[in-house]
Amino acid sequence: MKITDKCKEFLRSMLKGHDHLINNSNATEAEAKAAIMQSYVKMLEKPSIRERLAAYTRFSYLSGISTHVINAISQTMQIGMQPILRASRGDFREAEAMFKGITQGFMEAFPRFVSTFKARPFNLDAKGQKAFDISENKYVEALFSYPIRTTAALDEGLGAVLERMEFNAMRHRIANKFPD
Repeated sequence: MKITDKCKEFLRSMLKGHDHLINNSNATEAEAKAAIMQSYVKMLEKPSIRERLAAYTRFSYLSGISTHVINAISQTMQIGMQPILRASRGDFREAEAMFKGITQGFMEAFPRFVSTFKARPFNLDAKGQKAFDISENKYVEALFSYPIRTTAALDEGLGAVLERMEFNAMRHRIANKFPD
């Protein structure tokens, strides 16, 4: 693997104060790991704007709006499609159990939606939540957190419906496989 000049520059900036380890073939692996860990601790104590934005980007991949929207679309299609597929195979009782599960799931969905919406999705400060706490600025909080909270809550609510639907289908299969 070839390390670019930009990558070398970044590593040097991370290892400030540990210059004796750079390009030193006598340095041990333990020394290098300790130096890298110390540099990470320093970065977490006072993250730069660049590091905060990089953390936000990583969090966005996992909790971004597009992820939740895709999950919600997929779950909605599964909720609509699975009972129909079971009925088309002739498993009308299982399809009925799934429809009952959908009804139960919608009753469970709203509390899960609300609890997820109330949860704070992220904070851009990696350590102390004082340097850049988004709740200190209501406009920034609204810009970042409400869309993520809403889509995450929708994802969680539809997940409740899907889970209950599948649970009822599994319970029906087990009851028919092992009748009393």
